Amino acid sequence: MNHIPFMASGKIVNSYELLYKYYDACRELKGESCGPIPSSDDLKELETLVKQQEAANLGVLIDHFSKKYLEEIQETPARIACKSFFGKEVDTVHCMTKIAQLVASWLIEIADNLGIISLKFAWRKGA
Repeated sequence: MNHIPFMASGKIVNSYELLYKYYDACRELKGESCGPIPSSDDLKELETLVKQQEAANLGVLIDHFSKKYLEEIQETPARIACKSFFGKEVDTVHCMTKIAQLVASWLIEIADNLGIISLKFAWRKGA
C-alpha cells in the first residue's frame, strides 16, 4: 500500500501506511471513521503560528500539532494498527504518538500544497 491522503504530497512523510491501518482499525472496531483528520481550523492555526513566528521550524510545527492530535487518537485501534504495521506489539503511547505525528505532517503537507506555507529544505541546493 503506497498511497497518500487527500492533499498530502509525500514531502515530509514517505509512507502513510500506519495512518491508513489506524483508520481501518477504527472502522472495523466502531463501524465508522475516527479522527483525527486535519481541519480548516488547524490550517488557520498553523498559518497564525508561522506568521507570528511562534513556530517556523518544521520540527516545532509537527510537535505542536502532534500534541493536539494525540488527544484524539484512540488507544485500541492504534494498538491494532501498530501491531499490523510493525508485526509485533509496540508500546501504546509510542504508537499513538507516531500516528499523531503522521497527521501533523499531513496537515503541514496540505498547508504547503495550498500555499499557506512553503516548505524549504536547508540541505538542498538553492533552498
